Amino acid sequence: MSLTFFLYARKSSQGESKQVESIPDQLNVLRTVRDTSHLTIAFEFTESRSAMKPDTRPVFRNMLDRIQAGEANAILCWHVNRLYRNSKEYGEVAHMLETGVIQCIKTPEREYHPEDHGLLMAVEASMATQYVKDLKRDATRGVTEKADKGWYPFKPKAGYIVDPFTKEVVPDPVSFPLLRTALELMLSGGYSVEEVRSELNRSGYRTPRTKSGGAKPMSRSSMYRFLTDRFYQGEFEFKGVWTDGRHRPMLTREEFARIQRMLKRPLKAQPQKHRFPYTGLMRCGTCGCQITAETHVKHYPTTGLTRSYSYYHCTGRRGCKQRSIAADDLEEQVLAKIEHARLDPAFLDWAIAEVQRDETDQRSTVDQMTPAQASSRRTITMKLDSLWEMRHAREITPDEFRERKALYETEIRKLQDEAYRIASKVERDRGSLLKALTFSRDAYARFTNGNVQEKRQVAMELGHAYVLTLESLEIRSHPVIEQFLTFEPKSHQPQQIGTGGSGSNNPDWRAMLDAIRTVISRSELPFPIENTGS
Repeated sequence: MSLTFFLYARKSSQGESKQVESIPDQLNVLRTVRDTSHLTIAFEFTESRSAMKPDTRPVFRNMLDRIQAGEANAILCWHVNRLYRNSKEYGEVAHMLETGVIQCIKTPEREYHPEDHGLLMAVEASMATQYVKDLKRDATRGVTEKADKGWYPFKPKAGYIVDPFTKEVVPDPVSFPLLRTALELMLSGGYSVEEVRSELNRSGYRTPRTKSGGAKPMSRSSMYRFLTDRFYQGEFEFKGVWTDGRHRPMLTREEFARIQRMLKRPLKAQPQKHRFPYTGLMRCGTCGCQITAETHVKHYPTTGLTRSYSYYHCTGRRGCKQRSIAADDLEEQVLAKIEHARLDPAFLDWAIAEVQRDETDQRSTVDQMTPAQASSRRTITMKLDSLWEMRHAREITPDEFRERKALYETEIRKLQDEAYRIASKVERDRGSLLKALTFSRDAYARFTNGNVQEKRQVAMELGHAYVLTLESLEIRSHPVIEQFLTFEPKSHQPQQIGTGGSGSNNPDWRAMLDAIRTVISRSELPFPIENTGS
């Protein structure tokens, strides 16, 4: 009986880069067998699917159906484990071979025919299925050991990657700082979750790329999962138990707890007919109540014109009768404060370039521990590794192992928290300095040309408290802005420095930049992050 073959090549869809024989390699070998043995090939089937579970390979199923239909009566494959790795599909192929539906299964090493004893094929099938069981057991053991050592054992979460050399979970240099900035926006208290998500996506954040897609903006549901995931404060869950991870946390436990409290107090959205840039920012200097605003529309019959006027005034909840102030008059006072905080444009351009020039050097050291911290961590890690060896050798009891393991992990976490605290402050101070300088340079144009939302954002960056008393507005500026206001005398507005050369050769400029750095390093609050959205 003449034989007509179907060629079948398969590799697992998982771990494609680690396959022993890729599909092109299999095809090259099998085509060589075809040519040397003068085989008739009716069709070539290729598939990238795992054979661990039955009925998950549509190409394999199509091939068997076409064999049942009589289009071919033999199979050429690299190894029989390409056809099956589970008992169900092995039984189906073995039955088709025994009944003569399949007359031959040929590999580069041997052939299988209906008249052959089935023991050899059964043994190879058992080896294939046992390989799957061993692989699953080894993978489970590896995941468990990795989790026991304090490393997140699954696919890294957003903001993290697996170091290709150490196999440890480390911050992604691209997405980690973007997500940290989003957390700072949330912690500032001036943004809703949706506004934080919009700013994150606008800054260029995209989800990790996967085989099925990815590289998309953060969705609303993913944003809430991100904000409520304890992984980002340094923990992870494995088999129902929460463990202190050895990965670098994205925020402290205190910051995480503060965000959870904020999420449990959702702001009730109230429809507003008019939007005012300063409501919610100001308090009455007489009674301490909030300052609200309203718009009045007036029609002039003689001219036929209709005009609207906006006013700010005390809510009067404590009986306060303070007079209202026109929105334009209030805005002039805010603008005057912004104007007063402007520095010499030439100085600002130089200072911003100076900070940006130092950015690379600062970021190269921001994730590093001090030599003493690094030495302590290496020592503790060696002790922890030795502890595992002692446990495997049964030199210590399980209780002793757990007690000492918890002690070492606590020491490592303390070192990580301290290093993260220092690194965060370095990065925060650098970012605050750059934002403060940029604010002084751009605030006037942003305020005069911006819409309601932009004016409100500039006002929030300018000061942290607004007190309105008898139509006079007192603005308690951010400490850095207060430092700007001390740079006197001014030769003419907005020039603060009228003599001396430009750049680092000007001692006044260097002293001014150092003074701003000092104020920022001593401040407990970072300079407000800009919201460039409308």
